[in-house]
Amino acid sequence: MSEKKATTREEMMAVEIIIGKIMRIGVFLAATVMIIGFAMLMIKGTSGYPGNSFPTTLSGVVSGMSALKPYAWMMGGIYLLILTPVLRVVISIYAFIK
Repeated sequence: MSEKKATTREEMMAVEIIIGKIMRIGVFLAATVMIIGFAMLMIKGTSGYPGNSFPTTLSGVVSGMSALKPYAWMMGGIYLLILTPVLRVVISIYAFIK
């Protein structure tokens, strides 16, 4: 019985380490994308969009990023930051089912 508990604890620790790494990588990627967008904004001096508009949909962000629009890059970083904990939940559910 205690061997089973030890194995379960080891598995849970492994999952927690993986989740921690994913969280760090996700935050690092999001910050990197946002910094790239900010640097582009400082270099270009314009958001890439007319007036006070900015992309609000995922397709708008992706197309804006491919067109090298600074606001789209910053919004992409925000999307990555939001999706990081969502990925954590998905991995936790997978680990629970497994």
